[in-house]
Amino acid sequence: MDIQKDQILETRVRLELDAKDLRNYAKKATGYSFALEDIAEHLESTVELLKSIEKLKSQEEQDQYQIGQQVVYVDEFMPDTVEIITSIVDGWVSFNNGSRGCIAVMIRPANQDEIKANKRLMVA
Repeated sequence: MDIQKDQILETRVRLELDAKDLRNYAKKATGYSFALEDIAEHLESTVELLKSIEKLKSQEEQDQYQIGQQVVYVDEFMPDTVEIITSIVDGWVSFNNGSRGCIAVMIRPANQDEIKANKRLMVA
């Protein structure tokens, strides 16, 4: 199952808030504060793991493409021209020396027929 970055982010933020709430409850609680502290610590460890997964997913997207590679947008409403990647920074893929760009999930490698025609021939 491919976990999307937005799902990871949403889960991480929710766990961060839960851990913060538990720490606040632990300060006020009597008798069970040690258990709440343990749970909060576990949630914080999970948050750190999710942060690492987010970084790996971003790196995976960046590694999928290379500067100089020819790509097309996957969505029909986007331009149908073949674009040449000129830079990749933090998941943002730029074309034409930065005058255009998008996130990596919005493009795919252009096939040979598209490169010859210099336009997207089919929507992925």
